[in-house]
Amino acid sequence: MHIRKLARIALLAIVVAAVALSCSLDYLLDFEILDVSAGFGPNDVDVEYTLHNAGSRTLYDATIHILVSDGTIPLLELPTPSVDLYIGETVTGTLTFTFSVPVADPRAIVVGAGWNDADDF
Repeated sequence: MHIRKLARIALLAIVVAAVALSCSLDYLLDFEILDVSAGFGPNDVDVEYTLHNAGSRTLYDATIHILVSDGTIPLLELPTPSVDLYIGETVTGTLTFTFSVPVADPRAIVVGAGWNDADDF
């Protein structure tokens, strides 16, 4: 009697794990900051980034939010332009941050990411 109950629980656990694993790989956005450098103007900071769709569905309107700081002092956060990323696609872009004064020690981190999955009905 207990063996049958344990077998059902084990089967249920396997099914739940399989469903969770398959869902978790549907949408997967990889991103990276490639370079942070002085821009064209004296108060500009250019941040080069890459986005990659590592999932099994198209990521519509994919974007990341980048925060530029001067050392440890946060200065400005901007979103990248949104792009549609098809399965396995990678895009690279540069986002220019313009400040009122020069930034002595520019650093950049990704503080958010998102996409539109409105195609799921």
